[in-house]
Amino acid sequence: MKLLFWRVFVIKLLVKLCVLPFLFYMSASHAQVAESGAAQNMNRAMSGIMQNAMASRGYVPSDPRTYATLARTSNFVAATAGGAAAIAIGTITAPAWLTFTLAAAAGGLISYGVTLAADALLRWYFKPDQTIEVERPSTSTGSGVVIAGTYWKSTILGIIGSDPMSVIQTAATMNWPADANSTYEVGQCTTTSNPTKMSCGITRVNKTTGYRQQNYAAIGANYYPSGAPGSCQSGFVYREVQKDCVPVPTTAQPNQTLSPQEAVETLTEEELAKPLNPSILAQLSNNVWQQAASQPGYDGLPYPMAQPITVEEVVRWLQQNPQYAPTVRDFVSPNPTTTDQPNPWALPANPTAPVTTPTTNPNPGTTNPGSDTPLVNLGPDPGVGAPTLEQLPTAQQIANPILQLAPDLRGFQATGKTGVCPRPTIELYGTHVLDAHCKLIEDNKPVLQMAMAFAWAVLALFIVLSA
Repeated sequence: MKLLFWRVFVIKLLVKLCVLPFLFYMSASHAQVAESGAAQNMNRAMSGIMQNAMASRGYVPSDPRTYATLARTSNFVAATAGGAAAIAIGTITAPAWLTFTLAAAAGGLISYGVTLAADALLRWYFKPDQTIEVERPSTSTGSGVVIAGTYWKSTILGIIGSDPMSVIQTAATMNWPADANSTYEVGQCTTTSNPTKMSCGITRVNKTTGYRQQNYAAIGANYYPSGAPGSCQSGFVYREVQKDCVPVPTTAQPNQTLSPQEAVETLTEEELAKPLNPSILAQLSNNVWQQAASQPGYDGLPYPMAQPITVEEVVRWLQQNPQYAPTVRDFVSPNPTTTDQPNPWALPANPTAPVTTPTTNPNPGTTNPGSDTPLVNLGPDPGVGAPTLEQLPTAQQIANPILQLAPDLRGFQATGKTGVCPRPTIELYGTHVLDAHCKLIEDNKPVLQMAMAFAWAVLALFIVLSA
């Protein structure tokens, strides 16, 4: 029995010492690989958007310059990313597409405020010093209140509403009105062990010095399941004493200038999961193509300065390939070099393939075939002059052979003939002379001469042209 006990004990000890660490290592490695591949959708999207742009501008995919463009762009991105700031998320620390964006153009790549996600209000301003100014939207719009319904009530001033933040914000603004030197903001809010109570801190901000006095005061609100004493529409709260509705003040949070790491850490999970703004992808695609095309030795397609990639083109590609549409997380996640991905910034040749293959440099290892061939000495200069051209004929000389054609006929004139109009006579109850036609012809002689001259001229023209 003791022997069996020791056997079981030894087996358990070996499992703890050997197997469990191995399993932990495997799970950690798997997690690292999963995290390190987070930015691959950015590579896919950039390659797909650029290839679509090339095709829409008349370049066929079989053109070797198409893949030369991707290869040269990959080289530029990799070289620039090497000097970009690193982002740390979890166990991975490496540059991200976010920091590449800042390093590529020192803030000039996207020089205006952009929303990170297509449907988000959060705006980032990329600054020349490679910091990010974060602008968050105003808060506390209020959701109104319905008489006899559920409501929250402030612990001061009797402010009533269906949203605790709108109640607390309104009570704080009315109890601590902003003066010439200070403003008051609702700070960190916490719920107590009782879910029907909420408490928020009040921060006093000096407008002149910018000093923020945390925990200046506190204010709370209590929840009631029914019995609201009045009704107000959305954006308003009810004052119990005055029995009226007042608008909920909005709180515009001040912009913050943060480092890339700090800016990433402020993003919530909901914001990270949202699709990346197509405007950022359009700006990135234009910038990397344009800057790669300006590098020495570039042999790809020229950057279409007059036809830059538009946001509409980006949206069209994302709609056609929704499974590869990058998220905000893809944009800010580290993109490290690993054994499986020696060049994590390489744009794939086929962006929609299950396994991406980076675009290699075109014609690797080739050189100028004439670089090793010695120059042939053709001897001394023979002194042969430049060739001369004969004098060009004038227009008159070119036209003379036609104008002087058949000179003997140029003075030809048809001799006139004297004719008499025939006047036949008939014998019918006497002698009658038929001469009415002669009078008609004589009266219209000029017209008939012109008509016959025109007819003969047309006939002569047809004879000449048919020769």
